[in-house]
Amino acid sequence: AGMQRINGIRLAPQKVRDSILLCAERAPTWLQTCLFAIDGNASSEDEQSAYLELVDSLKEKIKGVHLYGLARPSLQPDAARLSNLTLERFQHFAGRISSLGIEVVANP
Repeated sequence: AGMQRINGIRLAPQKVRDSILLCAERAPTWLQTCLFAIDGNASSEDEQSAYLELVDSLKEKIKGVHLYGLARPSLQPDAARLSNLTLERFQHFAGRISSLGIEVVANP
């Protein structure tokens, strides 16, 4: 649901995972993940857990995760609703990824 809401795509999570694996078989692969709030709210615990499960299932194949926040104004239609998380919340999520044994490059 989050992928569809944010990116406007209707791909099954398994299709996304399969695509990442195909990439990782061909070249060193980092998952680029933008972390932000909508209307001041971080993604739900269910969405965060689903992401962590996906990343955990890929950890033997990917190089790591590049986690970043909003660095410039968004061009998304709902840009006015988007904001960065607090540094504490951002670092907490980076730590959750890292605790899975995955290298994280974090740029809030």
